[in-house]
Amino acid sequence: MPDIEAMDLVERFFAIGAKVVGSANPVAIFLAGCRECLPEWEIQIAGWPRVRADDDRDSEDSDADFCPRGQNGRGTEC
Repeated sequence: MPDIEAMDLVERFFAIGAKVVGSANPVAIFLAGCRECLPEWEIQIAGWPRVRADDDRDSEDSDADFCPRGQNGRGTEC
């Protein structure tokens, strides 16, 4: 069963986005919305802990190895 609130949010996003972007193209609206969110996302990840290359800690147990899509930079999943 669809979530009515989520559907309303999506409809509102695309209705307002069409006015802001000046296009009815849903891809253009979506990309413009992502572009607006990017600065906020960059601020959020700036606070994430980092692991230095010369750090002796086991990086497998570190929160800094968090990878939302399953990549860890070594070609294997997290």
